[in-house]
Amino acid sequence: MKRGYLVLLIGLFVLTSIVSNQVEAAEKLESVLVVFPSPKAVSHSPFFVAEKLGYFEKEGLKMEWTTIPGGLEPQKAVAMGKAQFTFPAPSSLIVARQGQLPVRSVYALRQKWIFGFAAMRKSNIKTMADLKGKTIGGISESAGFIAKLMIVGSKDLSVSDITYQVVGANMAGPLAAGKVDAIYCWDTLFEQYKRQGLDVVWISGPEFNDYQSNVLSTSEQLMKEKPKMIQGFLRAVTKGVVFSIENPKATLKIIGGSDPQLTKDPDKAMVELEIANADFQSKLQAQHGFGYHSAKSWTLQAEGLKKLGEITKVLSGDQYFTNEFIAEANN
Repeated sequence: MKRGYLVLLIGLFVLTSIVSNQVEAAEKLESVLVVFPSPKAVSHSPFFVAEKLGYFEKEGLKMEWTTIPGGLEPQKAVAMGKAQFTFPAPSSLIVARQGQLPVRSVYALRQKWIFGFAAMRKSNIKTMADLKGKTIGGISESAGFIAKLMIVGSKDLSVSDITYQVVGANMAGPLAAGKVDAIYCWDTLFEQYKRQGLDVVWISGPEFNDYQSNVLSTSEQLMKEKPKMIQGFLRAVTKGVVFSIENPKATLKIIGGSDPQLTKDPDKAMVELEIANADFQSKLQAQHGFGYHSAKSWTLQAEGLKKLGEITKVLSGDQYFTNEFIAEANN
């Protein structure tokens, strides 16, 4: 009887120790808030994967994410220390630097130019030139930087040829209702619209082949004070990228487990994921690793924004981004 009681006590002690250690480990995790400028989507696959498979936790991090539409407001949150990372287009960060916000890109997740315009097929808008005299809708005022950047970079248009109008996050509604002629868009969102039954066409041009898209940016203060935390976060993201590329079916299952609505139509969700996975890769990435920044891309976009009058000076590349974390992120 005494022996049985002793075994029970030992068992309870071991169980208590395990629970205590688990609680202690959870308490030691550092919370990381990432602000996204658009709602969760299949194209955010690396983050879904890294969270589900414990990549963030292995780096001692607990990821949280929220959405604040636009590009500048999320970066203000990062600059003020209210969030650790955001996911802006380079143009938004370039304008933020013009406004003295102490933020820099640490990881170029989308290696390719993902932006363009979407128009209803029945509108007969098929090329950049067809946008002349048209009204283009966008999610926010700061998103207009990207729309106008494409216009000023086009061989067929000037900014005075179009009218930009903020229509909010539900851009498809005003487009379908004919309130705007086209909307600023990105490739995976365009795929979502097709999935929703919108008969839309994609409009872009070869002028933007050397441009990169969304990056992960953080504050310069965090870069100085917590470089190891940044390193761990980026390493977890990179693992998520690699898993997403190599295991698309398992990735969709993970995304669906987190948000079933995103994978309601598995076939179309897979198309969206394949587009996103292609965006993570480039010749530059193959040479230097996932997340590597193209100095040429930043210069081209900064020069375009200067032509628009959004900035007065093109800064050197290291004022916009750093590649110092890339080697270890790919380790």
